Amino acid sequence: MGCSVSCAYRKIIALNTFMRKEERSITNHLSFHLRELKKEQQTIYSKQKKRKKIRAESNEIRSRKSIEKISKTKSGLFEKINNIDKPLARLTKIKSEKEKLVKPEMKKRSSLLIPWTLTG
Repeated sequence: MGCSVSCAYRKIIALNTFMRKEERSITNHLSFHLRELKKEQQTIYSKQKKRKKIRAESNEIRSRKSIEKISKTKSGLFEKINNIDKPLARLTKIKSEKEKLVKPEMKKRSSLLIPWTLTG
């Protein structure tokens, strides 16, 4: 047993310092990994934020485009209606003018042709 008290004391001190160094290296290693995980998590959150922002922008662009398509369709429809209405208005005007000219003659003819219309 050739170790005295001072030798045993030295071994205990050496073991304590070794254990402290091991604990420090483990805590440093774990804190490093914790920092890395936090960075990854932040990048994930920032990527999610970017994705949300991009989705919002694309939805806004889609809605603007659909509104533009609808307004173009409406304006085209109104142009077609106007193009149809102009000749139609012209025809109705001509027809009403012809009826005004023809009506007195038609009344005379119809009264001659249909005897029961002659009353009184």
